[in-house]
Amino acid sequence: MDKYFIRARLYPTLITIIPAIIFYYFTLGTKLNDAMGYIIAVPIILHLTVAGSLIYGLTQLNRFIGKEVFQKLYFKEEVHMPTTDFLLFKNSVLSRDMKTKLRNKIKNDFQIGLLTEQQEMIEELEARKQIVFAVSQIKSKIRANSLLLQHNIEYGFVRNLVGGSVLAALFCLINLYFFSFVFPNPLAYTISFGLLLLYAIVIICSKWIISQNGRAYAKILYEQFLITP
Repeated sequence: MDKYFIRARLYPTLITIIPAIIFYYFTLGTKLNDAMGYIIAVPIILHLTVAGSLIYGLTQLNRFIGKEVFQKLYFKEEVHMPTTDFLLFKNSVLSRDMKTKLRNKIKNDFQIGLLTEQQEMIEELEARKQIVFAVSQIKSKIRANSLLLQHNIEYGFVRNLVGGSVLAALFCLINLYFFSFVFPNPLAYTISFGLLLLYAIVIICSKWIISQNGRAYAKILYEQFLITP
């Protein structure tokens, strides 16, 4: 339960678990309250147990969908992450001078010699693989950097939020059907419809959200690495 877990994994789950809680509250939850209301502690314990189980399960599932589906969809593999792209000679995000300083520091700190510009043009995939390895060493060296941690949390939050929004949107659709035809409830239907719109916006904007945060993280990673002794 460190800072990263709470902010990057738990918070997105709490945001995207709402449709499941609504379904539970307006169906099983109310029935449990009616059936066991005479023992105050029983429904409370049951509600907390259900909520806790959902939160734990969805925390893992949201991360899986966000990382294995959306991150790979937009960045393919790690060799196409912004942290890799930015160090390529053909990429213009970082200045040529900054790339030279980064490459020299990588060579001095980790004894990793990245491919030259000519070699990169011939063997781009190999160049990307070498950068991926170098980035892993950079992350290990400056993992305690507070500014980097903050951007890592922000990236993890949006990635997991996108993953959770897919499940939340599906649950909203189930709620709309259920509270319209099976167990009519105008309030639950309206809330579910409003939530569906919000989650749909997150999914539609997912590429921009994940890409922007991924690029921001990559810039901070290299900037902080350069000023680290």
